[in-house]
Amino acid sequence: MAAFSFRSVWVENVTLNKGTSVWNVKKSSDDKWEGQKNPNWLRVWNAKTNSSITSDSGTCYVKGSVKTNGTSHCDGNTFGGHMALSASTVNPTRDDFIYIVPICNSHNNYRNVAQMTISENVTAVKMNRFME
Repeated sequence: MAAFSFRSVWVENVTLNKGTSVWNVKKSSDDKWEGQKNPNWLRVWNAKTNSSITSDSGTCYVKGSVKTNGTSHCDGNTFGGHMALSASTVNPTRDDFIYIVPICNSHNNYRNVAQMTISENVTAVKMNRFME
């Protein structure tokens, strides 16, 4: 199996409306931004949306079951979560788009494979995902 890593490139900002279905993107911890091995995706979201949400704010723009521990509530710090708009793009290819949205630690977990929904209208950072 060939080794590869991901690098996302900003496309535009878009609004994800309340009730939009989203899923966590698999292997997004391998994603790179402008040459950074472990970028802070919340900072990227803040910069692209001209916002100032902090990691300790408790902000989470998704709702739904958290399959990691059986609960459905938000918990932990806020991260810039990599979201897919369909279950078929949770393993993105060169032509797929992904979306960065502030979500809590419980929802932003690789073991959370559940469908979630956007809890209120939010600006998402739309990115194209590339394999290197």
